[in-house]
Amino acid sequence: MRKSCLVLLILLAAILMAVSVSLRRCYLRAAEAEQLPQPAAATSATLPGAQATLAAAVLSAEEATGEGIDGMSLGSLRPLSMERLDVYGLAAAGAPLYYLGRDVQGVWLVRRQPVGESASEEQATMAIQGTTQAAGLFASGEDLWVWFSSRADGGMTQVIVLDGAALSERSRLILHESVSVLEATPGGEILGVSEDGNWYLRWPAIDGDVERLPNASGARYSDCERVQGSLVCAGRGDDGAGLLDVLDTASLSLLARHRAEARTEAGGLVVDGAWTYRNGEFLFVPQGGDLPVLWTFALTDTTPEAYLPSLQ
Repeated sequence: MRKSCLVLLILLAAILMAVSVSLRRCYLRAAEAEQLPQPAAATSATLPGAQATLAAAVLSAEEATGEGIDGMSLGSLRPLSMERLDVYGLAAAGAPLYYLGRDVQGVWLVRRQPVGESASEEQATMAIQGTTQAAGLFASGEDLWVWFSSRADGGMTQVIVLDGAALSERSRLILHESVSVLEATPGGEILGVSEDGNWYLRWPAIDGDVERLPNASGARYSDCERVQGSLVCAGRGDDGAGLLDVLDTASLSLLARHRAEARTEAGGLVVDGAWTYRNGEFLFVPQGGDLPVLWTFALTDTTPEAYLPSLQ
């Protein structure tokens, strides 16, 4: 009897020791887990720059409640470039997408040609003189117009006209005004907005004096594009709200205004930067961020003709 009790006590002691060791292991694992970063935080922290920027933009878009661009829906978000740079201008001519950017090495004009799921890129260096306060890019026919504006000599804008296919220079001209926005009409006129945003500017196709018209819209534009015969300008109103304005190219009067409150993860307006129109899509590259992100919007429940009225 005593021998049986002794065996039983030994078995119970062994079982208790095993349970104690097992519980200690569980406790140590739990303690180690508390000291490690949580999976979500680790994933966010270790994402490469482009993916982190894109993830932040996607999160911003998902968290936006009722904020966006009137009459549009967000179609896609993707990095425009894998390099850190400030994007000054965006233009589309057929399938290729062009952008003008500055990094620590200088100013670059890049043509991005989509090939399947990837894209090939060609680039050219832009030589500029003096300090640049503003710059931009737009397509006119088969040409690309690159412009750089400064306050030198009382205000001037250097315009470089390039062959869109070869990215080779065709000509240059100087406009004796400092501008924040520039565009051209099919008839050869050049339209702009003064650096302070208070004046619309028009240069005739043939040499002549610049015409000034007061900007009574209360808007400060970051970029304009000629679409379907009208001038479509992105920017912000005098109250800071984002907007897309549609202007008549002849009188520069306001034809339509669309609210555009879509914002980036950092809180900046999506329309406060460079933009272009291609094949029914509105492409925006907002200012700021680690890497430039391309936001693509498309119209919903309306047509381009109704959304972008024209008097032509």
